[in-house]
Amino acid sequence: MAVIDIKSSEEQTVSSVAELTELLKKAAYFTLYSMPNPSVPNTPVISIHPPGITQVGVNERLHRYPIDIAEGVRVGEASATVAMHWTPIPESFVPVPNVAPPPTLLANDREQPFETLNGTMTYDDEARSGNHAFGHGRTFPLLVGKSHQLHLGTVVNVLDTFGKLSGLQGNVLVNGNIRPPVDLSLCIVARFMDPEEKLKADPKQLEPLQNFPNPDPAYGLLMVLAEVDPASPVRVSHDAAGNVTWHANEILRLVNIDWDVQGPLGLRSSTTPGAVVGTYKAKFVLSQKSPSAKYESFPLTTSDGILTFTDRAGKEIGTIHADLALGDAFESTIPGANPYRFGGAGPILKATGDFAGAMA
Repeated sequence: MAVIDIKSSEEQTVSSVAELTELLKKAAYFTLYSMPNPSVPNTPVISIHPPGITQVGVNERLHRYPIDIAEGVRVGEASATVAMHWTPIPESFVPVPNVAPPPTLLANDREQPFETLNGTMTYDDEARSGNHAFGHGRTFPLLVGKSHQLHLGTVVNVLDTFGKLSGLQGNVLVNGNIRPPVDLSLCIVARFMDPEEKLKADPKQLEPLQNFPNPDPAYGLLMVLAEVDPASPVRVSHDAAGNVTWHANEILRLVNIDWDVQGPLGLRSSTTPGAVVGTYKAKFVLSQKSPSAKYESFPLTTSDGILTFTDRAGKEIGTIHADLALGDAFESTIPGANPYRFGGAGPILKATGDFAGAMA
């Protein structure tokens, strides 16, 4: 997830980069792990002729999933719920909120697009904060060891918010895997632009984590914040077809993220930036033509994406090569800025050094 201000000039000014960087530092993050909800189980929609799954009615509990390099992977108490209709779609179908696609069977042996209709995420704070959302993504069949798994990545646009999130704009990214017919294992990262820092908390103010058994100890989440390298200004170009191209040259920084809902202040989030651990480079291409007049979103792709990680001495320890298999950008209305907020997802194409063998 990121934000960029698309200027008509070829190079963003130092002041515009600084303003966006400060805006991003005020964002509120929520990292969650999805597990079955015993009281409201997931429900598949089954096709008889031909046989298969055409939709899954998802009702899951979302657990607190703090990011802390020193503490390692931990799963905490259930603190939210998510409900949606997870729906495979044809390759040619343009995903739009409130528009049902033609029935499409879930494929287990190939990549496939899908959409998430009627999405609602609700937190367990006293205000019952949350959001309605719409997303779309792709499945990625992978061989993990000797096991065939159906991984997925999803870009979600927050359509409206309520409770303590009221008035905030946001995006959600989801990755994980699905085990048909109804088992999901999902990691969710939600980010809300919070210029007034209404959700900001000191990490010492958060309630202690109530440890919950980790359902997938082989899975890990590496979270980094990307910052524009001041020595490499973002250069933007526009073409006659309405595409915007820029080359990202960014610094990667470790980050600790935690949140809770049970304290006296209700829903709040803590983000603590850490040390610089590498760089990210990629070519971005954004289409400024929305695929549908019914729903404004702008397709985004990357190429030559590489994350390079270093140790404390600056020595390279490994790389991750990945590009966006799908990406979307959305216009934002934030006082003092007119940026796009965007998100994307894609599989790891190659990993070296300490990351050799990593898959996503």
